[in-house]
Amino acid sequence: MSRIRSILKKVPWYFWIALGLLCFESATNTTHLFEQYHYWIALRDQPIVTIGYVFLVFSRLLALYVFFAVIYEGLLHTVPQRWWRQLLPGYTRCGLYLVLYAFASRHVFLTSPSISGFYGHYLPRTIALLCFIAGVLYAAGIAIHRKWPDPVPTVPWSDLLAQGGVCLLYLILSANRTPWNPPRSSVGSPLRPSFILLGFDGIPEDSFEGTAGPTAAAPLWHQKWKTRALRFENAYSVTNSTFTSWFSILSGRYPFHSGVETLYPNAREGNQNLENLLPRKLQSAGYRTLFMTDCGTTSYMKPEYGFDNLYQLAPGLFQCGQSLLTSKHPLAWFLDFGGWRNSLLPELDSFCSAQYRPEDFFKRVGDTLAQLQAQNEPFFLAVHSCATHQSMIHQPAMDSHLRDDLPPSFYSHSDRLKSLLLSIRIADYHLDRLLEQIHRSKRNLWTFFFADHGTRFDNIDGQLKYFTHAMGMPVNRFQYKVPLALWGTDVTAGSERELAALLDLYPTVLERAGLSVPPQDGASLFHLPSRGLILTSAMPLELSPTNREMFDAFWENKVDGNGFHSFPRTLEIRLLRNRPLAYLKPPYRLLMRPEKGIQLYNEWEDPFGQRDLYSTEPRRASKLLEELCKQYQGPGCAQPLGG
Repeated sequence: MSRIRSILKKVPWYFWIALGLLCFESATNTTHLFEQYHYWIALRDQPIVTIGYVFLVFSRLLALYVFFAVIYEGLLHTVPQRWWRQLLPGYTRCGLYLVLYAFASRHVFLTSPSISGFYGHYLPRTIALLCFIAGVLYAAGIAIHRKWPDPVPTVPWSDLLAQGGVCLLYLILSANRTPWNPPRSSVGSPLRPSFILLGFDGIPEDSFEGTAGPTAAAPLWHQKWKTRALRFENAYSVTNSTFTSWFSILSGRYPFHSGVETLYPNAREGNQNLENLLPRKLQSAGYRTLFMTDCGTTSYMKPEYGFDNLYQLAPGLFQCGQSLLTSKHPLAWFLDFGGWRNSLLPELDSFCSAQYRPEDFFKRVGDTLAQLQAQNEPFFLAVHSCATHQSMIHQPAMDSHLRDDLPPSFYSHSDRLKSLLLSIRIADYHLDRLLEQIHRSKRNLWTFFFADHGTRFDNIDGQLKYFTHAMGMPVNRFQYKVPLALWGTDVTAGSERELAALLDLYPTVLERAGLSVPPQDGASLFHLPSRGLILTSAMPLELSPTNREMFDAFWENKVDGNGFHSFPRTLEIRLLRNRPLAYLKPPYRLLMRPEKGIQLYNEWEDPFGQRDLYSTEPRRASKLLEELCKQYQGPGCAQPLGG
């Protein structure tokens, strides 16, 4: 025991301070993360993986804290020793470090538009209070013993350099970097068309086409690109979540046909023949195929889908959680300069990070595109960005030019509406830069711009409320209606009013590439028929505390082999057995709910789906139901439904 005590006495004081701060923040600021990502459930289902993950994150953060403490100790070494021993005894020396830490946390997050109440108010006040209490106790101890305390012994420079070097080396070696091999040089036919898919996450209806407030979010689109594109004014995603939507694009099939239809499917390939996926067919035809994403929900794309290169930030649940935990600590901000960021803390580049910068991701996209354009080989580049996700309130920076010319009413909006508008500005800015680069090319390029789904709005008590997506019955138009535009070598600019779907990209690309189109559910964007679309919800029940069934199901769910959550299998089977579907044929939308009947809404007059017209127009509803059941033979169509 005495030997252990002697060893502990040799541990530098700042190690204990760093450990205490880390435990303090983890206990007070990140507790909600353990609920959000269900670490306790993960520990039950995957104990070894979860323990290893927690150790990795905690040890990296501890190395970061110790590194800064070593720097602090080194700075104190420069103070003249003459008055050092009298002015800075142990308490004052440690207290200064805590005060500087509190100031750093307050300064960093007060200068950010995403100021956190924890960092801006509770953390500095809590630390100041603790320092004051400790100071009173320390002074009382001095008065009782009538002795000025001995100073904390200084640490030799050699030890400081060694400890700092070990911390930096550990941060470098333990970093989870995304492997990325740039496109290889090759020779191919420059005459074959190449394809670029620019998909943004969750852009709501009319953000790029509207004439009201959201129009201010996309000035470059209106000034430069709107009149140069073929725009599809009635474009929809057939599902309301990211991965299910992207899979419908790559497969050309409805989610209930591909088998990838719930929010977190167990089998991410569903029942789809991978040979028929869009990148796989292009790859077989000699195309270089690439997928780039900064979003966690598309970090599950696989080489088996037909991608030669995959660039995915923070793939999986645990890596996403690591990005969020690391970026939440203010000391991480001080390493956010130049090459330090990518060398020591690559997790900060992830969308899951509170310090996520979309410009870093789009720079990588631009560099990759330049490499592809310099080669003769035809290519297929799919890009998905979460810059427009709802949590982007902290982007762009307060002094960014993207905040110029914002309407005065913007600063009176709620945080989520601010987030919505600013994120569209970010998309508009980076879309403009990529389109400029694309249009300078002399290659035969086809470029598609779209959103993978919309964003749900609800009208509650006469006020427009911004919620989320992927949830609820498929009646809320704002979750499904998306921008869709096309540029190509022989494309005539203009607008198309016929109903279009994102899954139509599948036959359109194959058709333009001169490849055969296997059986699928889409139609070429150049030959759109008069038709209806079937819309599905990835999570058809409301996730809210008022719906305990779904709320508890998310808490009690399992973790699959990739560390990503899925519904309990029994609940997933029940959801699929009773899946609600919407049949959209403007201006009407029919909602079919097995065992509960059908409902009818006017898409244009009632975009929120609040007024059921079934009782007044039963014949129209029956006709639409008949059309739906010609394409879908699942529950609800197998037997007549009542009103």
